[in-house]
Amino acid sequence: MGLFSGSARKLSGCGIPRALRVAGEAGEAIGAEPSNSLIHKYPSPIDVSGETTKLRLGLMGYTAVAFLVGLVVGFALLYGPAEARDATLPWLRALGDIFIRLMRIVIPLIIFFTISTSIAYMRDLLKLGRLLVSTLAVFYPLAFIASATGVVAMMAIKPGVGVRVEIPGVSVPPPVSGYDLLMSLLRPDFSDLLSVGGSFSMILLAIIVGVATILLGDDGRRVYEYLRTGMNLVIRTIGVISYYIPVAVLTYTAYIIVSAGPVILTAYAKYVATYTAFVNLHFLGIYSVALAVAGVNPVRAFKAVAKPWLVAFTTRSSAVTLPYTMEAARKMGLPEEVTNVVVPLGVTMHMDGSAMLHAMDTLFVAQLFGVELSPYQIALVLLLPLITSTATAPVPGGGLALRGFLFSSVGVPLEGIPIITVPMPIHDPLSTYVNACGDAVAATLVAKVSGYKPRRE
Repeated sequence: MGLFSGSARKLSGCGIPRALRVAGEAGEAIGAEPSNSLIHKYPSPIDVSGETTKLRLGLMGYTAVAFLVGLVVGFALLYGPAEARDATLPWLRALGDIFIRLMRIVIPLIIFFTISTSIAYMRDLLKLGRLLVSTLAVFYPLAFIASATGVVAMMAIKPGVGVRVEIPGVSVPPPVSGYDLLMSLLRPDFSDLLSVGGSFSMILLAIIVGVATILLGDDGRRVYEYLRTGMNLVIRTIGVISYYIPVAVLTYTAYIIVSAGPVILTAYAKYVATYTAFVNLHFLGIYSVALAVAGVNPVRAFKAVAKPWLVAFTTRSSAVTLPYTMEAARKMGLPEEVTNVVVPLGVTMHMDGSAMLHAMDTLFVAQLFGVELSPYQIALVLLLPLITSTATAPVPGGGLALRGFLFSSVGVPLEGIPIITVPMPIHDPLSTYVNACGDAVAATLVAKVSGYKPRRE
């Protein structure tokens, strides 16, 4: 049975079924055990055959239209009769709050299944020894650079400063202290794990379950299949909830226009421009440096990722883009044993665009609500996106639910979640193409660190 078996066989035309066969040869080359015993047994964590990973231009279009309608409704209420405004505002907020509550429900499930499945998936990859270590050593520094770039950009430009959003009854949650952070890993009651406040405990449980699945040996395959099914169920759940996004965008756009005034549009414009500029800077600047360090011509590499760039931008799904990203990595001269291990693993564990967006979203909401962040909270904003981006499902809107965990940990109102959905039709395609193309770039560094030489054409 191939690594990408089952429903993922639809990718067979892209050379993926032989991925871990070649990777097994790589494992033998670097001193690992032969691949035949384990390397073929686990299918990919991501099922790319479902409805949620298909082209989602319809939802993106509806969201954009909802934003425009929300503007019209907001300005009509702002300059209309006070009686109508006072009667309508609570309902607008209620419809937006429904989305917040839906996100809070699925956060624990997303964290558990994405992290535990990704770790259990490494069971076969552990046979590759040094290649796996090199992969993780490349993924997280790149994600940290992206997160740090976003933090620096937001603190320098401050797009949300000067716009005060005040929502009645909203309180700013306190950030988790170092002691609370440690204790939150070990919640005394299981029921605590099923809340946003128990997210750290759920992360720890997911890691333990993933490692335990690996230690089960061949019996762990059955557990992995359950975890994989749960992960794809969560992805479908996100897909169902995402159909409510246009409603949340419409109602919260109107609500914010009335609450903060037209100046909020200036803040949105500055924020969109800031993210667009810096995520492309990361793509063109940081990745050019990484490619040069890896000994790959950046011009050749960027030409190679043209197709995955387009697919990722239009589908907003790293999972759908996977075969095109692997094809691009081969065009960049990477050996099969690196391409077929690093790129699929990056789909669930390496998302630079998401790491930057999560950090910037947190600071944008903090600025809108007038929350002054301490150096400790800034450190959380720098580091926690490495977790949230890893736990993000590689489908449209997959990272939105994780903002609840990030906001509550840093000390930012959860009511900011619908606010950041407004620019999502612009931000999501940008972050996805960086996520997908970044996997090919990361693979060049992994090849360099692991001692592989790129093919010369």
